[in-house]
Amino acid sequence: MNTVDTTTCKKDGAAYFSILLARVAGLASVIVALVVLLGWKFNWLLLTRLRPGLASMKTVTAITVLLLGLSLWLLADERKGRWQGWGGMACAAVALLFGTLTFLESALGTDFRVDYLVARAIGSTAGIASWQRPPFIAAMCIMLLGSALLLLGRQISSLYPSQVLALSSGLIGTAALVGYALNVSAFYSIPGYASTSLQTATTITALSIGVLFARPSEGLVAALNRDTADGRLARLLLPCAVFIPILFAWLRSQGQQLGLYGAEVGLILYAIANIACFVTFVYISVNQLGRALSKATHAEERFKRLVESAPDAMIIADERGRIVLVNAQTQNLFRYPSKELVGQSIEILVPRRSRDGHPAYRAAFFAEPKIRPMGAGLELYGLRKDGSEFPVEISLSPLQTDEGLLVSSTIRDITERKKFQRTLEEKNVELENANRAKDRFLATMSHELRTPLNAIIGFTGTLLMKLPGPLSAGQEKQLRTIQSSGRHLLSLINDLLDLAKIEAGKVQLKVEPVPCQTVLEEVAAALRPQAEGKGLRLDLTMPEEGVVVLADRRALKQILINLTSNAIKFTQQGSVRLQLAEQHGNGACAEISVTDTGIGIRPEDQAKLFSAFARVETDQTRHLEGTGLGLHLSQRLAGLLEAKLTLDSEPGKGSRFAVLFPRK
Repeated sequence: MNTVDTTTCKKDGAAYFSILLARVAGLASVIVALVVLLGWKFNWLLLTRLRPGLASMKTVTAITVLLLGLSLWLLADERKGRWQGWGGMACAAVALLFGTLTFLESALGTDFRVDYLVARAIGSTAGIASWQRPPFIAAMCIMLLGSALLLLGRQISSLYPSQVLALSSGLIGTAALVGYALNVSAFYSIPGYASTSLQTATTITALSIGVLFARPSEGLVAALNRDTADGRLARLLLPCAVFIPILFAWLRSQGQQLGLYGAEVGLILYAIANIACFVTFVYISVNQLGRALSKATHAEERFKRLVESAPDAMIIADERGRIVLVNAQTQNLFRYPSKELVGQSIEILVPRRSRDGHPAYRAAFFAEPKIRPMGAGLELYGLRKDGSEFPVEISLSPLQTDEGLLVSSTIRDITERKKFQRTLEEKNVELENANRAKDRFLATMSHELRTPLNAIIGFTGTLLMKLPGPLSAGQEKQLRTIQSSGRHLLSLINDLLDLAKIEAGKVQLKVEPVPCQTVLEEVAAALRPQAEGKGLRLDLTMPEEGVVVLADRRALKQILINLTSNAIKFTQQGSVRLQLAEQHGNGACAEISVTDTGIGIRPEDQAKLFSAFARVETDQTRHLEGTGLGLHLSQRLAGLLEAKLTLDSEPGKGSRFAVLFPRK
């Protein structure tokens, strides 16, 4: 099917007007036919012949034109529904039947009483007269139009047969109209046959034009609907080429009838007027096409300059894989001069191992053309003139042109990137090995350090209990400093060991049903002395019913101890509340929260709070000890338990940390 790209058609302009024109032609024909049938029914003969002396439109012709008009109205839009298509084809088929019978009556001189039956059907007495040989011209045009509409409704692969039939009918109808305009009866009547009426000639011409324009993007009229220079020029000149010669012929006839000049002078004037008209048409055509050609040439030059200025190699090829255009970067990349590439197959730039399969890939792209960006996950290589291969990235873009569909390939040499990626991968392996060595070192050294440190803390506690003997106030103070520093160092070592285990993936969790109330009571009992030592109240809020979650008991307890210890550390007055609540929404089954009335956390500091070794220092917290690992470890452990750790804080009013356990 010959079609034009929808991007070149004026969807809301010429194409819409074409379909509207077809439907108006169908509707106008229906109205004319109805008026004529009313004239026959009520014996208003002026409605059947327009003025005395002219031929009347026969009843069967009026019925046939009515059916053709309805068929054109239904078939005019290619987006029609099924019932419209079948209805339009049915009307066209009946009209073709009537036209064929009328044509046979004209050709054979036989009365099939078709006109008589139609007149009786509408109750016309004036239409029932002595039989006269039907108009041969009208019958032939009706057959042509009926066949054209049937082909239009069938939606065959090509619209040319339908449009050629309609064009033939239209030329005959136009000749009859010209005959009426110039009062030349030979154009609308044949001796021995009934004359073709003015209404018949008009409706046949209108229906023919409607069939031609019913498919605005296909066939003979497709060029008229293109939003290009030739399409605009055709829309401008076609009406002039049709109506101006008819106007000149009418003016010549009127001048001769008025006695202004004789036949010879009239013929010369008619020829001169047509020559002047067609010279004007030629000048307009040459001028318009010259401008369009100049614009196209400038556009082509701009396009070539754009291609040349591209930082990457660019190759434009056609559907057969023949190279149409290359830029300087292509010559530098593949080491070919331009003249050796243009016209050659694109496969000369493809490694030999991939050439056999490349035409299939090319055909698949042209079958469904779409933009394929750089880095589409394909491992591609190019082949230089010297036979060396190199890795490339290629993007593809379809280009619709007057010569057909082309493809623009942008090719980028990624040799350096591949080298960098290999170097980066090697460095990543080295870093991974170093990280493993670091984890092993931390695990080993942390274990080795904890043993003597526990002894130091233990012996310091023994001395503070004054079992070996009494201590002076200064000695006791110094021992408590040693004990505090040792515990802080032990906490740091424990955190480092836990972090190393998590990073190394060596944390072994024992996931089992854990009663939350028991864990919270243990945490509260362990940390209540620390809170009371600062004058804080440690509240524990739990529901009466037992709440059980699937978790590792030790990991859950460590998370809660970290959160509660932080809350006590950063709260100077007020209370810390440890709360357990069941959840019935958001996909969670339980929430354990730690709420304090401490200093709070600024919004800009909350994002980095869960990072390793991150500490938010203010004038109020700078003197407090901490490793910056507690919250990071808590978040990592919560992730291992498939729980979620959240924070809600407001500076000066306190913070609320919550652990949400998913429903399982």
